[in-house]
Amino acid sequence: MTIQPGAFDSAFAACPDGKVATGGGISLGLQTTWQIYDDRPPVAFPPTGWVVSAQNTGQTAADIKAWVVCANPA
Repeated sequence: MTIQPGAFDSAFAACPDGKVATGGGISLGLQTTWQIYDDRPPVAFPPTGWVVSAQNTGQTAADIKAWVVCANPA
């Protein structure tokens, strides 16, 4: 998703059905600066995805993307 200068938004990456999140992160556009607010699994057990939130503090629109690593539950 694209975030305009000064704007704040969130993104979510979900695991496939039956999988749990073991990690994740945020990918940011490099052409601007960011303030990161969240980079974590959602408040759920077991975690089934990854949520990220950021504010574009730069001067140009840029992309934000959440990614997640999933595995079979133990």
